[in-house]
Amino acid sequence: MAIRLYTLLFALVAALMPAAARAAAEAPAQAPSDCAAQAPIRLGGLDWESGQITTALLDLLLREGLGCRTEVVPGSVPSLESALIQDDIQIIAEQWVGRSPGIEKAVADKKVAILGDTLTGGAVQGWYVPRYVQEQTPDLKSVDDLARHAHLFPNPEQPGQARFLNCPAGWACETFNTRLLANTGLSKRYANVHPGTGAALDAEIASAIARREPLLFYYWHPAGLMAKYDLVPIAFPDYDARCWPELMNPASRDRCVSGFPVSRLAMAVSDSLQKQYPQVIALIRKLQLSPEVLDRLILDMTENRRDGTAQARLFLQQRPELWAPWLPAEAAQRVARRLGIDVTRLPGQKGAT
Repeated sequence: MAIRLYTLLFALVAALMPAAARAAAEAPAQAPSDCAAQAPIRLGGLDWESGQITTALLDLLLREGLGCRTEVVPGSVPSLESALIQDDIQIIAEQWVGRSPGIEKAVADKKVAILGDTLTGGAVQGWYVPRYVQEQTPDLKSVDDLARHAHLFPNPEQPGQARFLNCPAGWACETFNTRLLANTGLSKRYANVHPGTGAALDAEIASAIARREPLLFYYWHPAGLMAKYDLVPIAFPDYDARCWPELMNPASRDRCVSGFPVSRLAMAVSDSLQKQYPQVIALIRKLQLSPEVLDRLILDMTENRRDGTAQARLFLQQRPELWAPWLPAEAAQRVARRLGIDVTRLPGQKGAT
């Protein structure tokens, strides 16, 4: 009887061993050791569209790909920068380099590092007209042409005067645009119009374009509006590093004129993160989107009323060929499995096209 029982047990174990081996082989690889038994990585919760998307992309890839625990901590930009410097958070996923004296000092003090280039070519800004305006007036190309073409942009509230649509009052761009109007002499011909909010600025631009009305306005990208409309930049002189701080100072009497700087978008990380998480740092250095892709993501997010996480998840599901190279192969496969993506769609995988 005992012999028969041992025989049955042996047969049962033998039968189960191939299944167990198969399950082990099919199980996701273990997460890299970077995040093993570590405290959560805290990311700053940014409130503008591109910042939301970049933060959500990094958050999802950290959790689903590298196996990290994360927290997204909301707050104003000054409070998040202060928290980063004190290592209360470890990442700000969209830092406009050169715009924060506090972060610049923290970099010099080696408390913070600026890593990566999240937007190919950097963020741009300037004065724009819709494409149909430039097509109807081919010699309207630069800021020097605006004085003689002021009649193209009538101001309904002040007959005989042209109109420039500036940023909302209180924004940094409102200051340098106002200074540029004055320093180029255009303030004599153009009324300096300030919408109440960023949404009002977008609405006024959209309304004018829908009616094919001429409009001269300030704008920037990354922004969904750049993906939605065909806009032509007004050419300015080259960027002047000496002049630009004067244009940012409303009290300055300097009459200089400068083109707009290109802002590098990167990630700001605490010194502790840089020292303890080499695979996280490698991901941050590789994460990059083109202006066309990011502008389209922002437009898609706003028009479909998604939050940053939903838009980032959709991007990961739809464009694995873009994000998979940011990760080690096994981590990219892990993300694909978690999000229901066919792993053969990943670059370099068997059957991928």
